[in-house]
Amino acid sequence: MAMESLENNIKDKSNKERMQRQIDEIRSPANRWFAGEHFKRVATDEELARYYYEHGGMENFAKNEEAHNAIIEKEEREKKEKQ
Repeated sequence: MAMESLENNIKDKSNKERMQRQIDEIRSPANRWFAGEHFKRVATDEELARYYYEHGGMENFAKNEEAHNAIIEKEEREKKEKQ
């Protein structure tokens, strides 16, 4: 399934935003460079996604999201405690 099609099929806003951040990582200059080195040419969107998946991109994304969410939750708790 093409990434654009996947983006259009996601209904829940938070999931759509999360998916968009992940798609942004897949299309990032860093992933393009590493995938290009791997494939020895400019990678297609499908190859970028496959490279990202096969080389731990999803796991790293999940860890980063978890850390980001923990920071946001902590900041929100501290803000409420000050009120």
